Parts: sequence; structure tokens; C-alpha cells
Amino acid sequence: MHRIASWKDRSVETERLNLIPVSQAHIQDIFHHFAPEIARYMVPLAAAGINETAAVVQRFIAQRECGANYVYAVTGTLHGAFMGIVSLDHIPDPIPELGIWIAAPYHGNHFGREAIGGILHLARSMGIKRLCYPVDRRNTPSKKIPLYYGGKLVSGPKEIITARGKILEEERMKFCYNCYFFPITRPAPFIAKSGSSYHTWEEPLLY
Repeated sequence: MHRIASWKDRSVETERLNLIPVSQAHIQDIFHHFAPEIARYMVPLAAAGINETAAVVQRFIAQRECGANYVYAVTGTLHGAFMGIVSLDHIPDPIPELGIWIAAPYHGNHFGREAIGGILHLARSMGIKRLCYPVDRRNTPSKKIPLYYGGKLVSGPKEIITARGKILEEERMKFCYNCYFFPITRPAPFIAKSGSSYHTWEEPLLY
């Protein structure tokens, strides 16, 4: 099992984002932003009511406490606005999984890519050697995220029918310890800030 006890309550800060362990304070934002168009290529459906979202968030909290999944609210470093959800799932498994969704108003700014970058750094700090990124083959913006960080297609597409009858065409992208680095020619370097100090991608800011 991966070393998990010391990481479960930490947040992760990137250049523009603060990834905060999800809590009941995020229920309203998740309910509002996890709309049908966001859930189109994901297993869950948009919640029919806020009580359904509240139950999901409570499950996220319980999963964090037992070290199974770490789910984070993606928020803006400057304004604190809720922007989506990013997760490190199935942590005790040999190959944990990554998950991401970004609220529609914030699409087109590479916030999803930056959030996943923060989680990659967290995973490496935890000693996780391999990761998987499941994605629907039709979800082109999401597929670009693992490719940016050196992920490789290892399986799919595979048709999956969810419990609620949604049909997905899942591909699985894989990362290994030595491959998830930022390209030398990256347009926007990952820099986590702490006061007057600056930390490069080799030293993620975890607190």
C-alpha cells in the first residue's frame, strides 16, 4: 500500500490554482456546475437534486479519511472561486487513477491541465510510481491533458455501459514515474508560490 496517512489533509497550490480537499462547503458549487454537458463523457450523471450532491460529497470525505480516494475542489489562487474537481482515486491499488472536470465558465484556459499537474506532483511525492487516466475517446480536450504530461495510450476504446445506462467509449492512458515531466518547450511553466519563494515542478508546494 502507498504511504497515505500524512497526505490526506494537505492542499496543493499551483501557479494559478489551489486544490483543496473537498468538503461540505463545496456542495452548492458542485451541484451548480456539474451540469449534464460536463457529465456527458463521465460515469456519473448530473445530480437531480442537491441532496444527491451532498451524499456524494460525504462519500468523498469518508473515502479521504480511509485513504481510498483524494478528491479536491479546484479553486482560483487569486479569487478563490470554485472551478471544478480533480481527484487521485484508488490510492491503495497498484495503479491509482486520475480524474478531472472543470466548470464550463473556466474552459479554454488549461486549468484542467494545471490541476492534473498538481496531482501528478502529489502522487510522485507520495511514492506512487504508476498512474492511469481513463477518458472517453470522444472527449478531445480531456485526452490532451495526459498527452501533455507524457501519458501513453495503453487500452481502448472499450464500450462501457454505466449503471444508469450511459454508454462510454473508454480509453486508458498510463503514466509511469519517469515519464510525467513537463516538456522543455512548455508555454507556461508550473510554478507554485509560497510568499517570496518560488518552487519549480521539481518541488511541489504541499501544505
